Amino acid sequence: MSNSSSAIPNSKRSRLTVLGKTAVNVGAQKLNYQLKKTFQSEQRAELLKHEMDEKVAKEIFSALSKMKGLAIKFAQFLSLENHSFLPPAFQNELAKAHYQVSPINQALIRKIIHAELGDYPEQLFDSFDLKPIAAASIGQVHRATLKSGEPVVIKVQYPGIDQSIMADLSLLKILIKSVPMLKNIRDNKIIDDIIAELEFMLPQEVDYSLEFRHGEYFRSIIDTDVFFVPKYYAEFSTKHVLCMDYVDGLHLPDWLETEPDQALKNHYAQIIFDFQLNCLLDYKMIHADPNFGNFFIMNDGRVGLVDFGCVRKIESDFAQFLPVILRAYRDQLWQTAWDTYGQLGMTAKGSNYPQELEALGEWISRPYCCDVFDFKENAHYLDETPAQFDVLNHFKSMHPNYVFFTRWHMGLYRMAMTMDASMSMSAMLL
Repeated sequence: MSNSSSAIPNSKRSRLTVLGKTAVNVGAQKLNYQLKKTFQSEQRAELLKHEMDEKVAKEIFSALSKMKGLAIKFAQFLSLENHSFLPPAFQNELAKAHYQVSPINQALIRKIIHAELGDYPEQLFDSFDLKPIAAASIGQVHRATLKSGEPVVIKVQYPGIDQSIMADLSLLKILIKSVPMLKNIRDNKIIDDIIAELEFMLPQEVDYSLEFRHGEYFRSIIDTDVFFVPKYYAEFSTKHVLCMDYVDGLHLPDWLETEPDQALKNHYAQIIFDFQLNCLLDYKMIHADPNFGNFFIMNDGRVGLVDFGCVRKIESDFAQFLPVILRAYRDQLWQTAWDTYGQLGMTAKGSNYPQELEALGEWISRPYCCDVFDFKENAHYLDETPAQFDVLNHFKSMHPNYVFFTRWHMGLYRMAMTMDASMSMSAMLL
């Protein structure tokens, strides 16, 4: 793992080459399966299908790991969406996109540290582990100890990842149209609005100096008895390297493997939701990357929050009208909800609401219309996601906050479902 040496393809041509080779290998696996299954029993054919799924999933994830950047961001996006239509092997591989991507070469890490901070890690730190503890879309994380004794982690950005993301943006429309939630959208203006928002946000994620400022902001607003946001160290941070306190705890999926009781799972799901809601409505700033790798359950009982590369400022009109829309949905005031979208510039003023809005409104407001919503009892709630978004075809444009709000919203739901949690969400309607 630590000796991985594959270079990251940065140009559009080299990244298309990776995709092309992967497509050929996947095709070969499928052809091999088709040839073999013809002469097998039904049970044996099913086993061969499972083996093929595993090989294909690993092939695809291997390609995504090589490409990193936007390719992994897209995999994270899919893994936060409902993906029950995918075989289990694909679901398992997608889940790795949050913090289990293959790392880059150790020698290269030393060179990056030297180029960014002026010396090699063994000179700058009391200790520095060249084997990363996590690797994801745009960088990997190493444990270290400052010479003053503080345990820290050093987040090192993959070289050239900013250029590769810009190369990938030209391919983004094809990827977006393959997302099940969005594949039925017919209006190119809506797709263009979604892509414009991603073009605005994604380049910001590769600027660690911006993440530094976002992290400091969130440190200033949290309740430190409940949450922990690492302190950042300016002298060991640049646009491509970030130094912060070590978070002593378990990633959310690892914590769930310890089999905590249901009351504890409900507790943590609730405080994460309440905090995120407070950020949305009061501070008008959301941690818009709610993937599982960004939340820790700490040994002292607090929730650790990390990775503030994707933080979206929420416009005042969006924060103001969002509860209005939800209340209208709850009360089945469909035209009121539609007219409120109009005040956000998303629908034509004076137009009548489409029939599809009723299904969307009932679905969106369902968790908010009861004292406690049990995500375990409603395990198939997110299965309804793709059909509900057909209503996007009736919007004339997309509010810039809508894309990352939806990512944030669905990510929180996916987290609650993974935790089998019960939560009170009605505060959103007050």
